[in-house]
Amino acid sequence: MIAFSFVAAAPVLAGRGNNGFEPSPGAAISKEDNKRFGLSSDVVIEGRLLEPEVHMLVTGKKVETIVDDDEGLSSFHVAWLEAGGYFSVAIEQGGDEIYCELNDQANGFYSNTVNYTITDRRIKFRVSDDEYFDRPNRINEIEIVIPDKEFDIEEISSCLKVIFGRT
Repeated sequence: MIAFSFVAAAPVLAGRGNNGFEPSPGAAISKEDNKRFGLSSDVVIEGRLLEPEVHMLVTGKKVETIVDDDEGLSSFHVAWLEAGGYFSVAIEQGGDEIYCELNDQANGFYSNTVNYTITDRRIKFRVSDDEYFDRPNRINEIEIVIPDKEFDIEEISSCLKVIFGRT
């Protein structure tokens, strides 16, 4: 199945089944829901249906960047809801693992596989297939849209280069 998501103020999850409930903003969209909107096709290899990757697409409402604070921490934090919706990556000076957290400390973990790409004003974070930003929902990719006027994409890019060792 190929899954699509649309930019919204609330997160949109695409891919895994939703156990029969109707989707709403921030809800999982099932294969059946995607088919209803003409947004999917099955991929079968050697008689096996491939599991879709689950990703999350959000529009940031608040962005904070910190580069090498007085404790040697660099971090990128974006929030998209008034209460609860956020994503952060951080690294301590001299560290070799990046800390990732989505919506709750219970989802926090240190990763050697997390990476990012920036295209225009979209930042995509991805971890390996055996890591998840949100384990229960199996989210291993998050794409964040940074609104044009409110946030300096160069400042964000510089911060991410420090965190990911691209300086």
